[in-house]
Order: sequence, then structure tokens, then C-alpha cells
Amino acid sequence: MQGNPISGSSLSRPAHDVRAAHVGDIPECNQLCVSAQGFSREMELRQAIEQGIASLSIDNQGNIAGYAAGIGFFSHAVAKTNEDLKALVSSAPAIIGHGLFVPARNADLIRWLLGAGFRISWPANLMTIGQYNEPSAPYLPSIAY
Repeated sequence: MQGNPISGSSLSRPAHDVRAAHVGDIPECNQLCVSAQGFSREMELRQAIEQGIASLSIDNQGNIAGYAAGIGFFSHAVAKTNEDLKALVSSAPAIIGHGLFVPARNADLIRWLLGAGFRISWPANLMTIGQYNEPSAPYLPSIAY
């Protein structure tokens, strides 16, 4: 999907606080990613933290409810709920690269992005070699998935 950052629009009022991710957040982010996808993406998250593009969605209890290693084509995000994922997307200061991948199964997120002015520009299929487990939580894959 392609579009402009949502921050500043009426859709940019996230349900949870969003803040920059720090190295100390990596263990909790790894747990979230492993529980949702079955593996960690620590190296990508570390690089995003070093680049200053990683962010976290914090729930009402102060726990990490989602993280994004940036929002864009080469970035990924994992969250406990769609609202957590929307908070990350709506807080992004920029869409990095040509847009972002959104799984077609996540109709709620797609409708929300379309309502924010995003457009479907490049339908693609996620393909893998070997075993694949569908993530159990909302996510945004990267081209490097």
C-alpha cells in the first residue's frame, strides 16, 4: 500500500502511547515476535534502533503491545492487536521506501489505511521455501521477510 504518513490527520489518535524503541526493549520485543511469528527478528530491530526509526506501542499497563522496525517496504512490525498496529502506523513520521506491505487477510487494517488515503498499488504474494506458520497476531511483513 502506498500513501502519506497519517500523523496529523484525524486518524492519528493512537489508542496507546507510542515512543522510540531502545536497545533495552529488545528482549520484550523478541518475546512478542516469537509468540506471534515463531522467531525473532532481533538484527533488523537493532538496525532500526540504530537508525532511529524503531518505535513501540505501549499499552495501559506500561507493557510493549507492538513494535515497528520502521514503517515501510524494508521494515516490519508486530503487534498484539490491530489497534496497537494502527498506533504504530499512525505515529510514523514517514513511510520508508515505496510503501508498506499489508497482509490481505487483515481487512480491518486495509480498510483503515484506505480511509486514511492509502491506495493498493502493488498486490503481491508472500512466498517461502520450507515450513511456514501464519503469524498469530497482526503484523506488517517486509520485503526481506
